[in-house]
Amino acid sequence: MKKIFLAIFLAGMGFFAFGQSSWKHSAGAAVNASLYSLHVRGDGEKNAFVPQLSARYYGEAQNGFCVSGTFGFGLSVSRNFKLDNENNVCAGLAFGTTIGAGYAFHNSSRGTFALLGTLSFDWMTYKFKKTISAKVSGGTVSSEWTQEDSLFAFGIGLEAIGFFPLTNRLSLYGTLGLKFFDAGKLRINGKKLDRSYNDSFEIRGNVALTPSFGVMWNF
Repeated sequence: MKKIFLAIFLAGMGFFAFGQSSWKHSAGAAVNASLYSLHVRGDGEKNAFVPQLSARYYGEAQNGFCVSGTFGFGLSVSRNFKLDNENNVCAGLAFGTTIGAGYAFHNSSRGTFALLGTLSFDWMTYKFKKTISAKVSGGTVSSEWTQEDSLFAFGIGLEAIGFFPLTNRLSLYGTLGLKFFDAGKLRINGKKLDRSYNDSFEIRGNVALTPSFGVMWNF
């Protein structure tokens, strides 16, 4: 229920902001380096390091109300996603998007600082392959064991953004985001010795910390 209320709040604030007579827009790109800690009910803790490239839109109304949206893609590196009991570091693809709304504080000589509430959606996937052997009547046969782990997580959080102007059009910016997860799924699909299997676990709790640094073009 709280996710619904937050979504309604952000939508309402966005409608109000876009009604302002003066509206400034910016777009840019950044490098992110996130640390994820997720509690998967029935499958334990999952930790991951997620380096990404991201694109960002930032808009600000005349009264200081601001909105922001990002989309990032990159890698997810973890020891907690694995095939059977193996303990190797694995890497997979990661995608994420975050939208937020808040308020911006201006200092004419030092730039702008903004604080936003956020909604986020994260997706990670890992693929595994292993050759296994099994004894059967008449000898031994070999087969491939394949598995794919897909994780989707929904989070709410806070993000702080600092803009540091270089020219009237170009700025450097840095962010620090904190996301709290209370919904999502981990799905496991595999095939072993020609037998398919699948499972699903709920994500309940824990956080992600995401610093980023990039450049922004103001228009």
